[in-house]
Amino acid sequence: MLAGVAAAVPLTSTALFSTDTWWHLATGKWIWENKAIPRNDPFSWSLPGADWTAHEWLFELLLYPFSGTTYGVIIFCAVPVIANIFLFWKLVKRTKPLMTGLILAVSATMLYPGLTARPQLYDYLFFTLMIYLYKENKWLYTIPVVILVWANMHSAVLLGVGLTIFFLVLSLIPSFRVGLIVHEPIGDRNTYFKIAVISILASLCTPWGYNLYGYVWHTISDDIFAKYITEWMSPPLGIPLIKYTTIAVATLVLGGISIYSRSVNLYTVLLCGGLFYLTLSGFRYYTLLGIALTTLLGEIWASDRQNNRGLAAIGVTLGILIGTLVGGIPKDYEQVAMRENYPVAAVNHLGQRTLNPYDWGGYLIFQGQKVFIDGRADIYRFEGDVFQDSMEVLSKLDIQKMIDKYHPDSILCRKESLMTKYLALLPGWVKTYEDNVAVVYKAR
Repeated sequence: MLAGVAAAVPLTSTALFSTDTWWHLATGKWIWENKAIPRNDPFSWSLPGADWTAHEWLFELLLYPFSGTTYGVIIFCAVPVIANIFLFWKLVKRTKPLMTGLILAVSATMLYPGLTARPQLYDYLFFTLMIYLYKENKWLYTIPVVILVWANMHSAVLLGVGLTIFFLVLSLIPSFRVGLIVHEPIGDRNTYFKIAVISILASLCTPWGYNLYGYVWHTISDDIFAKYITEWMSPPLGIPLIKYTTIAVATLVLGGISIYSRSVNLYTVLLCGGLFYLTLSGFRYYTLLGIALTTLLGEIWASDRQNNRGLAAIGVTLGILIGTLVGGIPKDYEQVAMRENYPVAAVNHLGQRTLNPYDWGGYLIFQGQKVFIDGRADIYRFEGDVFQDSMEVLSKLDIQKMIDKYHPDSILCRKESLMTKYLALLPGWVKTYEDNVAVVYKAR
């Protein structure tokens, strides 16, 4: 583990603090100060008081007490990551020691794109935990408890509810074998039915009840997000990390099948196939696909006896992850923001109604500024025209239309952006601040 930490520290970045992390921290603070869950938007000037489904409220409530320094946030985020890797090991521990380490390394790499301080970290943990519980057919009645917690941390709980229904349906199918794919019901169908029903009821125990299902459907069926938000787009296979990890996984799968020709469970194949299809349509499913593939690799490369020496492999893998998370990250939030090129100094030069870039909105909220837009895209998409205007109008540099519609008193933009050059030529606006990151224009 120590070797893993030492190797990973030079590679550490402050990307753990994503553009959304900032408004999650601000929301956690709001919940603690107001002793309530927000139902209306308290952070924007463009849609003040708009309806807000703050489905991540429990994550934010639990995160805030750790947020005194960046190290507290790192610890809070490291817990689900470490637990997830431990569950990965449990899923592949029947492989030989070297293969255990290799599979864990690949699995951890597929987790890497999701390693940001957001509720998705717990999505991955709960998803992996549910697969493990069903695979081992034990402690099944803890699943509704997992669903209850998950439902109040993130709306992706519907994936968990879907898993309970998925395994219930499989329990109704008689045993069969087709080639290398084998199906043996691994549990009692009556038990699975009870778990599915109780889990569905547990998922309704949120401030929004059954409306959470409508919110999720409304969100995932909207094509606008897939057009402008990276994690809603198809996987960026041109990125070396994604490309080479995909090649490594394909090599392990094909190599294991050709060498051992071991049978694999139907549910594993269906999970991998379903998540592969979803990943093609949205990068946000990539890490979940990695979880399913970990289960598949554990079956393909299984040996005849359990590998307890896999603990050494998990130690190294955990060391790499911990080193990546904590090595070199500043203790102070301002230093983190400066490294990630947020408008740290420009914040002090903004007006009351500032037009701001989408991915700077969360940081401005963290600094106590009212924003035009931020990473809570659902509010700005469904409660008004802000999201569409921000993405479509600003991308066409039709800033005058935005000014006429929203009447801002200042505009914040990146120094090197085309918008900055356009504003320099726009009558009625004057540059009042500039540094290496941001430029602020105000109305004359």
